[in-house]
Amino acid sequence: MNDVLQAFVPPTVNPPAPRTEIVLSIDAFYGRPSEPRKSDFEAMKAALAACREQRAAKLVLPAKTYRFDDPKAADAPASIELTDLSDLTIDAQGSELIFHHITNGFRIRNCQRVLLKNFAADWDFPLASPGVMERQADGRMAIRISDEFPLLPGRKLAASVTHYDTANRRWIRAIEGEAYYPVDVEQIGPQLITSPTFDRPPAPPNGTGKLADGMPVCVRHYVYDTSGFIDFNGPGNSDLTFEGITVFQCPGHAFAGIGCDRGFRISNCRIGRRPGSNLLVSSTADGAHFGGAEGDIVIENCDFSAMGDDSVNIHGLWLEVVKQTGGRVFQLTRRGFGYAVRLEPGTKLKFCRKGSLAEFGRATIAACCLDFENKVAVVTVAEDLPGLEPGDFVANLSRSGSRFLIHDNFFHDHRARGMLLQAADGLVERNHIRNVMGCGLMLTTDCNYWKEGYGCENLVLRDNLIEGCNYVQWERGPLGRHMGCVSLIADTPAGLSPAVVHRNIVFERNTIRDTPGLALLVASSQDVLIKDNLLADTNRHPFDGAGASIDAKADGAIMVTRARDVTIEGNKLSNATPPCATGIYVDGRNTRNIVVGGNTGFE
Repeated sequence: MNDVLQAFVPPTVNPPAPRTEIVLSIDAFYGRPSEPRKSDFEAMKAALAACREQRAAKLVLPAKTYRFDDPKAADAPASIELTDLSDLTIDAQGSELIFHHITNGFRIRNCQRVLLKNFAADWDFPLASPGVMERQADGRMAIRISDEFPLLPGRKLAASVTHYDTANRRWIRAIEGEAYYPVDVEQIGPQLITSPTFDRPPAPPNGTGKLADGMPVCVRHYVYDTSGFIDFNGPGNSDLTFEGITVFQCPGHAFAGIGCDRGFRISNCRIGRRPGSNLLVSSTADGAHFGGAEGDIVIENCDFSAMGDDSVNIHGLWLEVVKQTGGRVFQLTRRGFGYAVRLEPGTKLKFCRKGSLAEFGRATIAACCLDFENKVAVVTVAEDLPGLEPGDFVANLSRSGSRFLIHDNFFHDHRARGMLLQAADGLVERNHIRNVMGCGLMLTTDCNYWKEGYGCENLVLRDNLIEGCNYVQWERGPLGRHMGCVSLIADTPAGLSPAVVHRNIVFERNTIRDTPGLALLVASSQDVLIKDNLLADTNRHPFDGAGASIDAKADGAIMVTRARDVTIEGNKLSNATPPCATGIYVDGRNTRNIVVGGNTGFE
């Protein structure tokens, strides 16, 4: 298994290679002294146009506060649009950018070798508010929003409601109630809103438990209402670097790359609430989200906290078979069929069965026609295929998010999961993940809810500290899949896939501390090494039937099921108080060649 690390090729992210020495300043684009002064939005737009025309090497924003509240920006795709730029550095020199409209902060299209650096960003009103659930005299469930957070005319009332520690302004690790995407939200009194959804139990995967009278909550007014603060989605974007950027608050993901090309570095960036403020959230969705990108991703020396969703998610986008119209011709579709669907001649495809994600063939695209109106792709491949069934899954292996390096980051105190890693060829080292609701590390693929991720392969995770994670009951009940603080599984409608989806995984010298159930769960995998890890204060709560309804009843501190060729050696378990379970459990019914030896404290 040492070959996995030796074979790792670090991602390549090329810096700007300017063809000129031209340096421009935004100060030159506010108009003539005799004319009305342009807004920051207009000046930035003009400055970027000049950079494009003159092929400038650098654009400077002298240190001050810039406000992007021009009404013209309300209908624009973003407050700042970077289009058809290359070999450019934008240095804001410690400035602060304040946004007003619910649009992307930055929208990047067809840009190569661009560096954005040295600024902080915020929105000029709260994107989430504290409140308390309140049963009304007429029986309706409502939320009374704190008077500190006045409901604003023209702003969205609620997109998500989550049990929250409003007194201390922090996410609760073991939330007891949540409601996503409430319908028919209306204001029925001063600071009082209601929706029929507030009185309904949530459906997976959106939340756990029903909102109750008197429960303190966080109301996110926006979740996915923009794709990202920095949106570099779509083709033509490559070799982009984001350095020294602080995001205090933003609607949507902070960094979003869906359907982009290759080469992305997020370095020395911070996502977190403004110090001294009374804000509840930073980004309303993920910290950094990559879907259907080619790969070459680096996330380093960052501090992400207080988000409404995961710190990092890297995945491919499953396509589903509509029908096979000939031996080599078939139709594909997916939810959200759009620019992220990239299929070109020469692309390698992997075919997996709909029920298990078991691979049954590979082929190369010879021709493809994308019909965006009908949301279908008609594909011809160069090789014969076995019979395809409607609903079978197809992976575009050229857009899997492969080749990633995530190191020396601190991801903490936020909703959802630490890292979702669903791609191949990665090194994850020296990260600290603390106090997130779900898994600290979710190494997964999914044909159940999200339908994303082609599986992990050739992945090394070492010297990471993961503590205080997976207390939420989302997936620790009878139907739970990701039951471990670190979970390596494939999620299917029936449960954990018996097929080999993940291969060549090394998990070594990591520390897992303070988790209510399993420290490690391994399934749907082959060639896994779990070595020299320290597990401390695990299994703090009883399992209470976790996994029982999917024939994967949780047991032990480390659990292996539906896997083969797994080695578990040199690990240590230490508990300050008597745990509810110990041991290394291997399901003898569906595993083979599981080697366990030299571990201590698991008796």
